[in-house]
Amino acid sequence: MEARTTDIAAPGQAEPVDSGLRCPTCDYNLTGLVEPRCPECGTIFDWKAVRRASRRRPTIAFERARRWRRIPAFFATWATVLFAPWIFARQAVQRVALPSGLIFSAVCFVPVTLRYALDSSGFNATYPTWVCTAAIYIVLQALLLTAIDPGGWRAPREGILFWLAVGGYTSAIVATECFQAAPLVAISEIMESIGELVRGTLTLPEVYDLVEMSDPWLGWIQIAVWLVGVACCYWRRLRKRRVGRRTALAACVLVAFLLFGLYGFCVEIIGANLLFEAFGGNVL
Repeated sequence: MEARTTDIAAPGQAEPVDSGLRCPTCDYNLTGLVEPRCPECGTIFDWKAVRRASRRRPTIAFERARRWRRIPAFFATWATVLFAPWIFARQAVQRVALPSGLIFSAVCFVPVTLRYALDSSGFNATYPTWVCTAAIYIVLQALLLTAIDPGGWRAPREGILFWLAVGGYTSAIVATECFQAAPLVAISEIMESIGELVRGTLTLPEVYDLVEMSDPWLGWIQIAVWLVGVACCYWRRLRKRRVGRRTALAACVLVAFLLFGLYGFCVEIIGANLLFEAFGGNVL
């Protein structure tokens, strides 16, 4: 019998964090147990086998659920990605499935699809342009993050699949665009703002106006929520490889700036050109 230290909290201490260990027979939560015997069904198991199974077990609600339970699981995952991205990052680093991430992303596009469908003037050209630009961005984001992710150097395929899945889940912010249009940022304006920042002439109103929409502050909130979700996943990947906290924090800030610039590139260079082509204009 393998010895194992109990995780049961002493009086006055916080409850132990869910270890993710489950009974192989009845799925009972084994966190805090000492003996390799399930108190629910009586199954005697091997701790090593249970730990191996826990690493393969999905922790993201949308991936754990089956059939109709996927509906409430979708909303639970959506809320986790937007309002508790550090929890989603921990779950994603443990295990994330690309098919589920892509399905989740497609569902997030449904509310905005309905919004464009009600506006027939924009549905014919603007909508497919917007979708294509978003899809291209998710792919470019995965390639960029794989290139600057230490784990991606060792296993590029695994890194690309992981970041594609993360890109699908962090598309949760897209669902909010049925109320507030997608924030528009141009790469040329970003570069100009960086130049002004270096010269020390950048002002708050200029930063505010960098997002072109009816209410830029809401646009900045959308961008911030999205960037924090991706940055949290990058943080967990670095910490999993024992990168120091300060180094990981600096890397996450750099990642946020790079992704913001990539977003501006996709909006101005890719999205604008596709939209001009759709309307019969010239390529910029």
